Amino acid sequence: MSANRDHELSLLREMFPESSIASLNNALASANNDLELALSILLSESNQDEEEFLHKDPLIELYDILPELQHDVIRKYYTQNNESVPETIDALLNQQNHGENSNKNNAWHTKPKLEEIIHFTNVDDSVARKLFFKNSMNVIATIVYIINNKINVNLVENKTIAKPVQGQKIGGRVQFGHGLAHAAFPASTKPNCQPKPYSNENVKCNFIYNEQAPEVIELNKMLNENLEIREINPHFLKNCLDYYNGNLTKVLDLAILIIDKKATKLTYNQKKLFEDGFQIVEPRKSRRVYNHTNSRLSPVSKNDVQLENKIFETYTLDFHGYLPQQAVSELDKALNIWWDYEMSQRELNSKNLNGTNACCVKSLRVITGRGLHSLNGISKVRQKVQKHIDSLNFVYWEEPSYFIIYGKKISSK
Repeated sequence: MSANRDHELSLLREMFPESSIASLNNALASANNDLELALSILLSESNQDEEEFLHKDPLIELYDILPELQHDVIRKYYTQNNESVPETIDALLNQQNHGENSNKNNAWHTKPKLEEIIHFTNVDDSVARKLFFKNSMNVIATIVYIINNKINVNLVENKTIAKPVQGQKIGGRVQFGHGLAHAAFPASTKPNCQPKPYSNENVKCNFIYNEQAPEVIELNKMLNENLEIREINPHFLKNCLDYYNGNLTKVLDLAILIIDKKATKLTYNQKKLFEDGFQIVEPRKSRRVYNHTNSRLSPVSKNDVQLENKIFETYTLDFHGYLPQQAVSELDKALNIWWDYEMSQRELNSKNLNGTNACCVKSLRVITGRGLHSLNGISKVRQKVQKHIDSLNFVYWEEPSYFIIYGKKISSK
């Protein structure tokens, strides 16, 4: 029992590296050593922490934003600036950079950047500001964070989306032939200073992501036919479509901004990576360092895209009703996709490429059950699946009806 608990604790430490051992133990104790329930408890606490961050006391927020300044100085400026957080920040930063090059002062000026974030997300000014500083004062990283975490999404669903920006065609880029998926990119995507809500009667009130939805079909055309858009995390673009309630024009506007700022990598680089995405890849046949660019420009079949959607939306493979050879075939593709993405994220984030446990993706659940093809109570599918997982050196946690794959042994060669 103790060994089993240690194993469960080890798994939780891999999934929640920022949590203390005491909090992980408390979660396990509260869940009566049920790992799945403990995971739910920890995820719930994580979401609660996020809510607390968004509603933090203004002065505490300022202390966090400007840790190098003394609290009494911050309080003084806060009082002098009518207890306005944005005005206090500007005043402190201007004072801090006083006498330096004016271009440096302009770089610190937050108002235009906050307006750009609000333009693409319609979050409140206070939320935009908090998340802007939380994401190292990077506009694209903040927008990606807001959309991936569905912050303030109800505003967008109620059609308060900012008006799409119109621009000129870009020269020298791969252009589209027809429809939204074939629209030319504008040369500049800077929004107006004041976001303008608008109502588009063609936007569905409650868009639900579906592979057969016209908007999704058009989005897939973008991914398959335009090399520049394909550099953006496809799962992030799906999140955008959800966030903007099926408004593909708005998704395209944001894609243009990201490409224009050469910030496509930021659509992959998020803390909540288990929610954040997949990319179009070909299953690799030999162990090598993942080649992010070349792989994503490779031809992709519709079945592969659907499999990737399944993997990174649910992190679950269910082989009930499968023949053994069918299960092994799909498992092989899924494991390649899952581990390739793990390796690409390690490369992008400068993490150890030789670690065994996955650190950038959620564990993959493989359900085998007993199904229709069992012998003496032992599933043939389960036997074949386990043998295949072992042959590829993946590490996993075993249960009677499923496996949880959480890493892969990397040879020292």
